Amino acid sequence: MRHFADWKIDPVTIPVTQENKLASIKTHRQQTFRYIWLPVLILTFLLALLLIAILIPASPIYLGNDGHGLSIIADLFLTCFGLLPMLLCCGIVYVGLFAGVFGMSLAQRKSAQGLRRTQAFSRTMADKTADYADKASQQSIKMNARFAIFEPILRIFAPVDTESSQDDNDSGGKDVTLE
Repeated sequence: MRHFADWKIDPVTIPVTQENKLASIKTHRQQTFRYIWLPVLILTFLLALLLIAILIPASPIYLGNDGHGLSIIADLFLTCFGLLPMLLCCGIVYVGLFAGVFGMSLAQRKSAQGLRRTQAFSRTMADKTADYADKASQQSIKMNARFAIFEPILRIFAPVDTESSQDDNDSGGKDVTLE
């Protein structure tokens, strides 16, 4: 690694003469005027022009009578310092909202086919389930109708309900005490 002290600076190939020094100073003065003083002079001229336009009665932005010119200046300042910054700052939010709406629409279109398929499948399953339930109900009714002739015989073997037989023998279900 070389140290700063070891660096060798190559001599400039352009000879340093009085003419080169004057040309460099002239270029520096031109650039200083062009990039520093000219913008300052233009801005000063525009502000002076605006001030003159405000003070001349024939001007459309004259502030004298009833302040009609003030409205134009207020509109200009509102546009420049209010609406344009809001547009720049809120533009990002609007772009985000637009992207969100577009993304939701795209997701809805992509998922719609699958959801329709699922809906059709669930509808067919519900229809099949209802058909099977109807068939099972019909078979149960047919079986009950066929075995209805055996019901009197099967009642013989049914256990006797003691509580209901006592209620029938009692006097209307009221507690009766013997004295």
